[in-house]
Amino acid sequence: MKRCIAGLAFALMLIRMLTAAAYAQEYQTVSQLRESVPARWTTTIETKWRDVAIDAEIVTPDVEAIPVVKVGYDLHPSPLTPEESGWVEVNDSYETGSLILYMTDDTGKPPRKINGRKVNRDPVSKENWYGGFDPNQTYIPLSDIRFSEIQDLIRDELVKFGYPPEDFDLETPERMWLQHWYFAGTKEDAAPAEILMNLYTKLNGITVYGHILDAVRNTRGERARKDGFWDSMTTTVAYEGVIDRLSLLFISHLLPVETLAEDVPLCSFDTIQKSLEQEIKKGRVRKIYEISLGYVLYCEPGAYHEWGQKADYSSIFYDVKPMWRVNCLKASGAQKELEESDEDDERNSVAYTQMLVDAQTGEIIGQSDAADRSMFPGFLTWEDVNK
Repeated sequence: MKRCIAGLAFALMLIRMLTAAAYAQEYQTVSQLRESVPARWTTTIETKWRDVAIDAEIVTPDVEAIPVVKVGYDLHPSPLTPEESGWVEVNDSYETGSLILYMTDDTGKPPRKINGRKVNRDPVSKENWYGGFDPNQTYIPLSDIRFSEIQDLIRDELVKFGYPPEDFDLETPERMWLQHWYFAGTKEDAAPAEILMNLYTKLNGITVYGHILDAVRNTRGERARKDGFWDSMTTTVAYEGVIDRLSLLFISHLLPVETLAEDVPLCSFDTIQKSLEQEIKKGRVRKIYEISLGYVLYCEPGAYHEWGQKADYSSIFYDVKPMWRVNCLKASGAQKELEESDEDDERNSVAYTQMLVDAQTGEIIGQSDAADRSMFPGFLTWEDVNK
């Protein structure tokens, strides 16, 4: 009997040890995750309808911790007047939740005629870039300015107005595109184009990939319901090639208000892969370009906002949650073909979208009409997973 009891106790102890080991392996620090994640995910996944070839870059932030933080809007007043700054308009962030720097509408327009040829009065939007940004490339036709030089101009303005440049993802814009000035009746550039870009904000060195409602909101009946006030918190920049200067800066900046956890556990990338494989087998996902670890903003629980209600930015706060952003092509149905793009890059189509995967649970966040869809669902702590 004693031997049986001792054997049972040993078996129970062994089960606890194995369970604890399995649990410990399931969750990782961001440093452990970064060391274990491959540079690319390359595989082919069979579905009922087709084989889907995956060759996606995997991006993790170069940080030592993933804190969970409550954030608010940076509402510091502009330190400069238009006359002091060289901008025609300086719209203070107290009024908009952002700081808007703007030149006039006609500032960057070319002459009506160049060398006797008529120039279109309205620019034509053409060419979009979503990745692979080269600091040494000149993206603007008829201009020698490099992408790195535009980045330097943006940094200078951010510093001038009291914003830390490191809090903005200048190297990898969400999107960059051109507005061409063509000769009338042609697609020949008459003057240097305007280049525009949307920049993600950063928090603790971690990119914030917008708000959860960017990914989950269902636009049906949006006006009929109320939700938490939401903002993508991207900064918009325009550089006018005609006048060789920045012509617009719409700056959105977050400030930490409260640290809810200094660091949180992350599930393994194997868990993320399995979730994505299951999603791909449903038939809609056709291609994945990039899988990036960052933050997504959630509204505070109970923070509802009536449609059309004026926002009081000083009382609006968000909670950040670690999330994997998946840039992909997604068809409207498993048996549907992808809609063709009218440009060379297939991402310039309605099929190009972003999926979000919870970095702690591996759950794919889908579209939802739920009343609490934008509300912060909480997070796992190290104490939770070590119990």
